[in-house]
Amino acid sequence: MGVLLVGAIPVPWYELDNDFHGVHSEFPCDLYYMDTNGTWTDPDGNGKFNDHSGDLNPEIWVGRLWTPTANGNDAALINDYFTRNHKFRLGMLGHARSALAYPDDDWQSF
Repeated sequence: MGVLLVGAIPVPWYELDNDFHGVHSEFPCDLYYMDTNGTWTDPDGNGKFNDHSGDLNPEIWVGRLWTPTANGNDAALINDYFTRNHKFRLGMLGHARSALAYPDDDWQSF
């Protein structure tokens, strides 16, 4: 079971004073949305979580359909996406039969 976050949903951030390499680290953390029964705290009040208590295993999966646009027409973009997605699943929309691959670490040891 899971949820698809649609639109410009806020991204929760987490920070570690020691990220196991001895340095301060900050990163986006959608585990905040997946963990439906844990407690997340921000003791220093800087808007980034520092602590979590409870089971770290996610209860649900989370995906994002992030659509902020420069012209403020997010609703039209979202509607167009779901219309095309629906047509594709009904077999009413083909695809270009082409792909782009970017292998950036192949043969790195040579």
